[in-house]
Amino acid sequence: MSLCCAECSQDLGPSNELPGREGAMVHPVVMALAYLPTKEGLSYQLSPLFASQNSALCFECIEKKLPQARLSALRQSYNLFVVETSLRRAEQAAKGKFFKAGDLALENISQLREEFLRQCNLREKTCLFCERDMKGGIPFFSAVSIDKAYSEKNLSGIFLPLGNYSWSNMQEGTKLFQMCFDDFRANFPITFEQLSYSLTGERNPNPEARSNELYVSPEFEQEMKKEGKTLDEFLEKDIKNGNLNGLRIVRREEP
Repeated sequence: MSLCCAECSQDLGPSNELPGREGAMVHPVVMALAYLPTKEGLSYQLSPLFASQNSALCFECIEKKLPQARLSALRQSYNLFVVETSLRRAEQAAKGKFFKAGDLALENISQLREEFLRQCNLREKTCLFCERDMKGGIPFFSAVSIDKAYSEKNLSGIFLPLGNYSWSNMQEGTKLFQMCFDDFRANFPITFEQLSYSLTGERNPNPEARSNELYVSPEFEQEMKKEGKTLDEFLEKDIKNGNLNGLRIVRREEP
């Protein structure tokens, strides 16, 4: 099953340019009663808990809602995402290989790791939208990168060679940024609601029916033409065969 943005329902997948169809996995961070073993027995304290429940949110949706003055903070997150991807790719390429001291591949990995750590230190420690401090016990939301180096090798989707990230074979990377409770609720109401029911295990009493849509980029159509086919020819054949019944095709325009 393809990984889709919870807010706009469009698929997420590898992109050469950002925001493209890249995005992050958003986790709630809530206050929980944690136990602490002591000599006398147990004590309890409220501590922030990073929940395993998550939803995908695309960078395009975030950019559209983010105040202009805060776009530089998001671009800093893009820098971290790009460097992390380069590092993970280099590590994967080196896995299982034997290197001598001073090998250029090892030096490259070392340099990428240093840059990755530098970018991590530059991360926003406050809300991406309003720069509010996350302290004070109010729930907030943490956006974690999709490990592109891993996930781009395990794509799903109808079309090949292009595809989307897969829900069932996707890995997360590092934390990119945080969003406060009020800004996340105001700007991403669908994702906010979905995470609430996922977190509590409650059933959404008012599920919103969504159309079954497939978003097609100009790049994909160009790839099909190289193979000697057009999208219209492909769709006409498969719709006649009943393979795509009920599927709405949405052509994405050039940026």
